[in-house]
Amino acid sequence: MPVNIDNEEETLLSFIQIYNHIKSVTKNNIILDFKKTKFVCGEIIVIIGVLYEIARTTDNTITMINISDKIKEILLSHDIFGNNTSMFSKNTAIHFKNFENDLLNNETDCFDTYAKDELLKNLSLGIDATDYIIKYLSEAFINARTHGKTNLICCCGQKYPNIQHVRFSIFDCGATIPCVVAPYINNRFHDNDAEYISWAVKMGNSTKPNSFGGLGLHDIEEFIKAYSGSLTIISRNGYYRNIKGTIRKRNMPSALFGTMIIIDIGYNTELLQLINKFKTNSKAVALEL
Repeated sequence: MPVNIDNEEETLLSFIQIYNHIKSVTKNNIILDFKKTKFVCGEIIVIIGVLYEIARTTDNTITMINISDKIKEILLSHDIFGNNTSMFSKNTAIHFKNFENDLLNNETDCFDTYAKDELLKNLSLGIDATDYIIKYLSEAFINARTHGKTNLICCCGQKYPNIQHVRFSIFDCGATIPCVVAPYINNRFHDNDAEYISWAVKMGNSTKPNSFGGLGLHDIEEFIKAYSGSLTIISRNGYYRNIKGTIRKRNMPSALFGTMIIIDIGYNTELLQLINKFKTNSKAVALEL
């Protein structure tokens, strides 16, 4: 396992390779060695949780070794093992959740309920600001289910009150963004998966003709930019990151057969007041920041 489990490209690439290996084998015991690991970002724990979920579906097992008490506490506080280990829970953790059973049971409000419960804990956001933020997080979740055509969607995150940021990850194990977009635009970018993701984020682009519902990835990106955050999307070989309007995109050597979206939202008192005042607006860019 990496020294730092964070949202940097090389870390994500390491997990993609493990993820693909677990999907390709059955009845194996996968060893995750944490001997070198010193740090774990809470929002990236979703990947570890997904590894366990994929192992379950492929009849594999996962064993963690050489894991320090500090790292173990972080993992337990995010409840990736589903044991409801509240005695370990940190008040800044956004717990890992697999929505597969909820979606199979047509519990349409499952994500909004989960996100509201998690965000209202130990954050001074208030109901109006929380609902406003959830509107955008929910759109990313709906996109994952609609375009990925899967019920296996997992979420996790971390609250950073000291720097006034919330970071939230959504991982779906369904069809990738390039897989959906490429045939729709006649394989315009050939094998450049980062460009297919970039196309999906641009204003006005959609694979749902004559559809005006939902906010779309572009509005999610604009909302995040307005609140000093970032948007990271990894899907098939494509990697796309927008940090405060600065975009980095590349094609990675290993493909993620699924999609991971990491949303980082910054907030402070002035911005929360604006959210509360303009909570009925459909776009964050409509605010006069």
